[in-house]
Amino acid sequence: MELTIIIGFRDWGLERLELSLKSLKNCIKDLEAEIIVSDFGSADTESVQSVCERMDVVHHFTQADHWSRSKAINSAFEISKGRIIAMTDADMLFTPDTFQHIVTAIESNPNSAVAVQCRDLPQELDASGIRENFGNWSFIESKAHLRPRWGMGGLFAVRRELFSLLRGLDERMHTYGGEDLDFAKRAQDAGNRIVWLENSDVRMYHIWHPSSRAVASVSPAGSQAIAENKKLLERDPTIIRNTTGKVYFRDPEHPIVSVVIASRNRGDLIAESIYSALAQTVLDLEVIVVNDGSDDNTPEVVLSIDDPRLRLINIEPSGISKARNTGTQNARGHFIAVLDDDDLMPINRLERSLRAIQKGYQASYGSFVNFTPDTREFGLNVSKLGFGESTISGNGDAPGHSTWLVPRKLMELVPYDETLTSAVDNNVAIRLAALGIKWKHTERVLLMRRLHDRQISEHDGDNQKKAAKSAQFWFESISDRETRKVSKASYKNIKWPNLPEKTDMFSHVGAWLPDELVIRDVFYTGELGSAHCYLNSSGKLQGKVTLYQNGEAKFESGYLSAVTWKDMALMRRNGLQFQVARHYWNDGVRKGVNPVDIRSSLRQAVLEHCHVKWEGHTFRVSEGAAASSTNLLILEILLEVRGLQDEAIFLTETEAPSGLIAPQAAPDKNELPANESLIRFS
Repeated sequence: MELTIIIGFRDWGLERLELSLKSLKNCIKDLEAEIIVSDFGSADTESVQSVCERMDVVHHFTQADHWSRSKAINSAFEISKGRIIAMTDADMLFTPDTFQHIVTAIESNPNSAVAVQCRDLPQELDASGIRENFGNWSFIESKAHLRPRWGMGGLFAVRRELFSLLRGLDERMHTYGGEDLDFAKRAQDAGNRIVWLENSDVRMYHIWHPSSRAVASVSPAGSQAIAENKKLLERDPTIIRNTTGKVYFRDPEHPIVSVVIASRNRGDLIAESIYSALAQTVLDLEVIVVNDGSDDNTPEVVLSIDDPRLRLINIEPSGISKARNTGTQNARGHFIAVLDDDDLMPINRLERSLRAIQKGYQASYGSFVNFTPDTREFGLNVSKLGFGESTISGNGDAPGHSTWLVPRKLMELVPYDETLTSAVDNNVAIRLAALGIKWKHTERVLLMRRLHDRQISEHDGDNQKKAAKSAQFWFESISDRETRKVSKASYKNIKWPNLPEKTDMFSHVGAWLPDELVIRDVFYTGELGSAHCYLNSSGKLQGKVTLYQNGEAKFESGYLSAVTWKDMALMRRNGLQFQVARHYWNDGVRKGVNPVDIRSSLRQAVLEHCHVKWEGHTFRVSEGAAASSTNLLILEILLEVRGLQDEAIFLTETEAPSGLIAPQAAPDKNELPANESLIRFS
């Protein structure tokens, strides 16, 4: 399909919507196109659906308690089919040839995004005025005046691939304004040109109605949302958004990252490596394991891991370069992150790598920690800021391979050299640098690298050094003598990153060691779902607090002990957000995060994930089987964040926070009045 037009909608006025759809239907008569009205929580959704059915367009409804254009547009993307995605509003009129020109403009220049300048209509051309004059374009044009190009005008169209890469509109932005400008800015930062269509056959008119922004600005909450949107627009330099937490953006065919693991005979180590990838805060990923002709149980171990994001590809023994190239050829993600089959990723590794993809930078990298399981020794390996000509000339080294994040298209363009057996990663990095690719340092540790006697570096170290030196010599041979001299001289001036992990490595990264070395406890938010039976029966669930409204669980937070890499991957698969509360060596020497950080992280979790109606509700708090100190902390923060300390009613007196006690009989969660909520411990 050529084109998908998405309209975000929520009780904006059915007459204007119908007029807008009527003009759009005229526009797409000669195109293979679809129109989706993304109805984001309208009170009278039946009437919206009726209009859509009458106009023969798709009605896509999402239950929501507040307006978010970003989420409305993003949720419709998942069901869309068009190669081009056009986003517009429910109060816009279009002349008949507008979208034919938009499609032509994008198809003739794929690295472009198209905007149309809006023309505002006077009050006499409100919905009723337009209905009387519909199709009289010369009259409508005579009454219109150009809107300045401060925003994106009410219509923005991009290739499907670009919309997917950016992960849609930023879902932190809601209520009104900023999301379209932010999206356009990120499209530009990703290397695309914004094209404002200048053509007499291309017209977009705004049907007059009272300003939505003015209405939103009246309430303190609306004003605050607008201010927060502005802050995000001005201060967030990242290109890719909506990668963590519960988001409405979905693109099942193209995950943001493909984690590629090439493996041979590592059946005893590979499971934890895979789990560390599946436990990432970035949910939208795939993990590809290329089995390079193993003759141990590696394939069986991989197949025993039940996660739809994991794929196994078996090949004949061909060497590490061939295996990694096979991973690239089968990857669907926009980016590739390589992971060795004996190493481990901190759970926020990919999140930090994606944040580093900013204007002017195509790839990212970081530092890593070497650890020796037998001795528990750590060694911090730090790369300088800004990998490129100067660092290559200075020492010939490339950043740690398993800390890279590189666009898949670049890995296809510069594959691993299959004639090499060692330093293949160094060779690729230097060839990418020769193409002018810029790398940004995340300034954090991104990998836990296991040291053992079966590593390539232990058995093929001489060849590694020779291959790395050869790649450095090749790079220098393609530049002139003066350039080489300047590059080497400037190497000493390149700064080292100021890594927070330097101060106390175990506190910062100890939680990401193998299960045999460390014990972890975590706080989680979200419903355990299918993971509940497993985690509860294994004795890991120490307590949880559940909020019910109208008999339905709306929010859940709990505490789990002795959590393994497998557990964390399982929780991620179930959509849970979690944070390690503390970790310590398995000999019982307790170290870890300060409890103040637990409170801070839990506050943030409540703010981000507890999206329920609070106003006008009476809260009853049932102690249940056990009101542990952990449960009470969760409850205290839940009420504190929402300003409900004085409104909650405890059903028992024991251990309740002071000032919140009012004993009453506990209702069943399924018998709650519509205006009451129940917080229950279990």
